[in-house]
Amino acid sequence: MGFIRFNEDGLLLDKTGRPAHIVGINYVASYICSNFWEDWRPETIEKDLQHIASLGLEAVRIPMHWGYMEPEEGKYNEEFSVKFRAFIEMCRKYDLYIMPWFLVGVATRDYDVPFRGDRPFFTGEMVAVAENHLKHFIEPYRDEEQILFWDICDEPEFYSRHPKAEQLPYDRDTLARWVERMYRAIKSVDSNHLVTLGFGHIAAANYGMDIRDMADILDHMVVTCYPGYPAPEERLDTIRRNYTLAYHVKMNKRGTPVFTCEAPGFSSVMYSEEIIGRYFKVSLYSNLLNGSTGVLPWVYNDFHESIWHKVPLEGYCIEPYFGIVDTKGRLKPSGKELSEYAAFAKKAEVGRYRPRKAETAIVVPEGYYQDIGNTLYKIYTALLLTKGCGIDVDFVWSSEELSDYRMLLMPSGTGMLTSQWDKLRRFVADGGAIYYIYDGSAGLNVYFNELFGVEVQAPEKDYGYDKLWVKEPWGHWKAGDSIELTGARRKDWVRVKAQSAETICELGGDIPALLKNHYGDGRAYLMTLPVDNSLMDVVLEDFVRSESFHMMDAMIQEADITPILRCGDVRIETGCLEDPATGDILAICVNHGGDEVRTRLCLNRSLLPTGAVVTEFYSGKTLEGDALDVWFRAADVRIYKITH
Repeated sequence: MGFIRFNEDGLLLDKTGRPAHIVGINYVASYICSNFWEDWRPETIEKDLQHIASLGLEAVRIPMHWGYMEPEEGKYNEEFSVKFRAFIEMCRKYDLYIMPWFLVGVATRDYDVPFRGDRPFFTGEMVAVAENHLKHFIEPYRDEEQILFWDICDEPEFYSRHPKAEQLPYDRDTLARWVERMYRAIKSVDSNHLVTLGFGHIAAANYGMDIRDMADILDHMVVTCYPGYPAPEERLDTIRRNYTLAYHVKMNKRGTPVFTCEAPGFSSVMYSEEIIGRYFKVSLYSNLLNGSTGVLPWVYNDFHESIWHKVPLEGYCIEPYFGIVDTKGRLKPSGKELSEYAAFAKKAEVGRYRPRKAETAIVVPEGYYQDIGNTLYKIYTALLLTKGCGIDVDFVWSSEELSDYRMLLMPSGTGMLTSQWDKLRRFVADGGAIYYIYDGSAGLNVYFNELFGVEVQAPEKDYGYDKLWVKEPWGHWKAGDSIELTGARRKDWVRVKAQSAETICELGGDIPALLKNHYGDGRAYLMTLPVDNSLMDVVLEDFVRSESFHMMDAMIQEADITPILRCGDVRIETGCLEDPATGDILAICVNHGGDEVRTRLCLNRSLLPTGAVVTEFYSGKTLEGDALDVWFRAADVRIYKITH
């Protein structure tokens, strides 16, 4: 008997103990949205499961409707247990894992509990009711090997939409106590299976749920997300939109493994099937590169036209067309990409690999949630810039250990504490590099002048500076060159006088804009105005051409951070996954652009063991030399294997 678990290296192991990367799909039947337990059609359901398995998928995530399972408080629907056991047997027949989510929360519509009355969800009597519900149902399945994970709830933030429920933002401590009680209730009857909770956009909204609290409680974090703010309204298959999943995966990496339980996915009411297919392809491989141990997109099938005018689809007009197959079973481009990705994951045995350790981190300030509209925008932009420069980054909170990194990027200082600024100062003194982009007077602090080698004169309003002037040769610029600033959403800046700092760029008239200070054994860069603040608001072509990529790249090179594989085009994400047992590497290149790209890939063989062999993954062709001219189609992926 065996169960899904994570080992000490953070690798997911299947029930036989072998490394695994689970590729599956969320499932609700096409004939009802979404409680197929109340309209139980086993022949249709089994046919769906058979088709899911035939696509090479390994798991389904399903809703477990609280009100149907427990129609009266403390009185359970035994008919449900009969149906669930039958569902398990179907999945066993087709070798599919099952990830049930309980206390259903959201499954296209918001579901309340019929007997709740005016009681809140997270305090008082309903907490014990939920605990008893979980224990009653889960205990009989503690030894069931087909269970992937137990998912406490889907998107509990939307309980707030019910009358008399707690309102957003939730009280942080109350929510954390509730999650811990649900977790302990499950573990009290089942120590075999991993337990998680499906937050929706926990990294992109101030719901009162802090990622750090949740990671301290749960066995692992899961991601549910759809591309939205701060990405602009443009095609899903473009660089600013299709990094959304990578952002959420990275933000949820909290020392415990991450699994993607509801993404990618989008409705073909809003975007063409071809665009969604390209979005799937990019997101699936980027999801892997950024550390997710599996993926279950939303959702298997479209909903049949006969229920479009019924609740909930009557009020959710884009929901009928999220499926990877239509109601006649036709496989959409998104389904084709998911199936092909599943085949790649098996062929490459990607469960054996994990991302190589990042040398660079983006600092998440203590005020991240309280000023989410500002901080998310800046951190997401910083992620795009670093990825465009060919390096991987972690997200590290300002209160956490920093010494594992060589370079820190600080796009926001919102809510930072004095002690955290002192820690950053010591990080630089000990040999690290930091790049801080001024984003308002809240980022000023008692260590500012000392760390950055300046004297602050005054915060001032930005009346429209549109370029920087290079004072000394730097990066690929010569002295006297101008650097165009993209867009105009900066609002303010800080006037400083250089003391020990070297001025790299000016605003004109000897006004310092970008400075570098040698402090202790390290370097501190200061940009006196938020130069990247408009990059989500300009046309895509201007974003791709932005000089911000080159400024970031110059600092990365000065920090001597060199990836194994990098590309000459900012739209190509490159990354390496390493097998901790053998040292083998999978190098993956993903075109985040919605158009074709002709570029050059550069391989740094000095970072590889002597005699390392680089081959193209599918053809097996050996690559010689250190550079390769490559043509990427839209949303194209190139994979190389490095062995020694």
